[in-house]
Amino acid sequence: MSDPLSFTFTIDPAEHVRAAGSLARRHRSWFLRWGWAVIVALPAMISLASGAPLTSLWPYGVMIFAGGLYLLLAPPLLRRQVRRQLEQTPSLREPQTYRFAETSLQMGNPLAATELGWDAVIEAVETPEFLFVYFSPKCAYYLPKRVLGRRAEDVRNFLRGRLGARAAGLSAVDATAEIAN
Repeated sequence: MSDPLSFTFTIDPAEHVRAAGSLARRHRSWFLRWGWAVIVALPAMISLASGAPLTSLWPYGVMIFAGGLYLLLAPPLLRRQVRRQLEQTPSLREPQTYRFAETSLQMGNPLAATELGWDAVIEAVETPEFLFVYFSPKCAYYLPKRVLGRRAEDVRNFLRGRLGARAAGLSAVDATAEIAN
């Protein structure tokens, strides 16, 4: 490949948080998606069926309050954790370069380098904002689509050629990027 697909970007903390959130949402368990409804509805249904007064359900109210408090505090805590990670890791403060080479995805900056062979990639997935290259079921490298610009379709075609069925999570056509460019 004479003209390598190479992209350089600086990690934006807010963008990094959104990427982490996208990864977490993709792998959220059934219980985390629907368990809250069971926790809220089941005690009330049991109380109604048994004829017990709803005031006897106060321990469940405390649990629901604690769960709500967690949901309220989780996003700011994640943002704080990401900011600290970026502050404490010198290589993350440097501009990141991703190069899509014939044999691997090469990622690096002046302080560190990583190479991920295409056989080690589990799948490639695209969201409206990011391109994820998974190297384990729950871990992925991400590339913000803002840096792909007009070459987004070149990257998709390249990944389809290297990954085959493992690139099924890529968009057929990215209309928003085509309009924006």
